[in-house]
Amino acid sequence: MRKIPRKNYIYVLVLSFFTIALTFYLSTLYNNNKMSENKMSFVSEIKENELKNYLEETHEAIIYMSESKNKNNYNLEQELEKYTKAYNLEDKYVYLDLSLVSDKFYNEFYINYINEAYKGKFEIKNPTIVYIKNKTVVNYDNNITNIDQIKEFFNNNEVIE
Repeated sequence: MRKIPRKNYIYVLVLSFFTIALTFYLSTLYNNNKMSENKMSFVSEIKENELKNYLEETHEAIIYMSESKNKNNYNLEQELEKYTKAYNLEDKYVYLDLSLVSDKFYNEFYINYINEAYKGKFEIKNPTIVYIKNKTVVNYDNNITNIDQIKEFFNNNEVIE
């Protein structure tokens, strides 16, 4: 029987290590890209420049605002997707990606849509959900940490029939 040199075992061991490391790296890269994709593809997205026309046409709207690139919202938005699909809410609210809006958006939103009761109190955080009626914010929640808060918001604003 022929003896296999020790250096061959070392080559196989090193090659195996690099293969495993490459697999973990590519897996992490794939998962990061998957999470940074448009997570809210299950609901209509509205752009900053479309908001004014949208609110003039609908007179009543619920807008979910968050940053698509914020990984802290990933689990919440996964639960929101399940909830939205379970109750057929796809057409009940729209999504505004805060990572795509300009700095002037916040000021214009405040000037154009905030009523006197919320002046000085309203702040768009990540994420925020807003109920607008007749071009005025009627209700909002900018301290969302779980799906139950969104469910409560929808129930309080009669989104679910």
